[in-house]
Amino acid sequence: MRLLRPLLLTTVALLALTLGAVPPQAQELSRYEVVDLGTLGGERSQANAINDHGQVVGWADTAAQDADGNPIFHAFLWSEDRGIEDLDPVARHFSEAHDINDGSEVVGWSASGPIESFPFHWERRAGMRRLPGTRTTIGEAYGINNRGQVVGTYLAGFGAKALIWRRGRSARPDQLLHGEDGIALELNERGTAVGWIDAGERGAAATRWAPRVRSRAKIVVQADSTAWDIDDAGRIVGESEEGAFIKDGNGLTHLPLLPGTERGAAYSIYQGKIVGSCWRNPSSWPTPQFDLGERASLWRRGRVSDLNGLIPADSGWTLEGAYGINERGQIVGYGLHHGVRRAFLLTPR
Repeated sequence: MRLLRPLLLTTVALLALTLGAVPPQAQELSRYEVVDLGTLGGERSQANAINDHGQVVGWADTAAQDADGNPIFHAFLWSEDRGIEDLDPVARHFSEAHDINDGSEVVGWSASGPIESFPFHWERRAGMRRLPGTRTTIGEAYGINNRGQVVGTYLAGFGAKALIWRRGRSARPDQLLHGEDGIALELNERGTAVGWIDAGERGAAATRWAPRVRSRAKIVVQADSTAWDIDDAGRIVGESEEGAFIKDGNGLTHLPLLPGTERGAAYSIYQGKIVGSCWRNPSSWPTPQFDLGERASLWRRGRVSDLNGLIPADSGWTLEGAYGINERGQIVGYGLHHGVRRAFLLTPR
């Protein structure tokens, strides 16, 4: 399950699924090399996105701790030539990078105080800058395309409002919605954005916004759903009460689950390949009840594979969440490496 910080999002409830899966050994898929992306001096890390150059962003623990003794994590950028870099090195509070485009522009959030955060844009020549126009104490930037357009959200009263910065990092944002509470999570090169809005008693509803200023939200999946990503062909992936889904020109398709799992979420799509997670329903939790048995998953041509079956058996990894995929087929996310939560990079052999 994908967790977003700060406490601006609520968990979308999912119901059990009964769709089947094709065993990994029955599929003709590439196997992968797995790399631990490291940390910023602490113990844990998580990768959230990867661009077509193989640059990865996410969050990683530093050696510092807050007043309660919790490790302080910072936004990071990883590349093969530079390794892992701290994008917020002087901060004494938390930060996280959510997305990166092919121009190496990074967006995310940084805490400016114990209960305050702001959406940021980062590039190497200018460093981290606060995105303008959010007159609030809590805000985040989630997605950026290659045109430099950014989507995110800010807290307004008791709800969240979706934002898009259509004219780059220096422009004031356009509010996407007409009064509904919601969050914009990603956008494609056309500027079409996806996320969710508050559908009242039906809960959150996966939503698409057309590439127009102040366009009205169009619900793509009813009730208890989130749209996590959209590609340039307009295909939308996400999760609903019936599990992981793809919405395209053929309508809504619920994706199959791994054997032994009952829930699923699709987080990213590229050239028809979809990555995400499958896990058990809480009603069937084993002892201890906190173990959901989450497994990083890959969908291709309607079939699902456990990514754990596509890496060396002696790697010491349990891959739990796959959050991004690029044109080279590289996949990023997080898992347990010798029992510790770490960011991973998978590269096809």
